[in-house]
Amino acid sequence: MALGGELARARGWPAGTEVLLDPARRPQWADVVVVRERGALVAGVVGRQFGRPVLRNDRGVIWIGLGAEVVGVVEVVAPVLDVARRPEVPEVPEVPEATAQR
Repeated sequence: MALGGELARARGWPAGTEVLLDPARRPQWADVVVVRERGALVAGVVGRQFGRPVLRNDRGVIWIGLGAEVVGVVEVVAPVLDVARRPEVPEVPEVPEATAQR
C-alpha cells in the first residue's frame, strides 16, 4: 500500500513510501497504524491523551472513535524508487594519469 503525505510526515518518510500492513496485529503504543474512520484513511502514531486512544500525525492529535476500524499496523517500509526524485550525482572530473619520470 502506498500512502501519501500524512503517514510519510508522521515518521519522516518521503511521500509515496510503500508500506506493508499487518491487519492481524493489535496496535501498541508508538506503532504507526492506518485507521479507517468515517470512510477516510487516517495514518499516525498510536498514543494516549486523557485516557483515550489517539493518533498523532502532522495535523495534530486525532481521537480514535468507537466506529474506527484499524486497517493495519505498519510492518515494513520500502523507500520510494522514483528516478525523477533521485538527487543528481555530481560529475567527477577525470584525473589525468600520472606522468612517468624519465
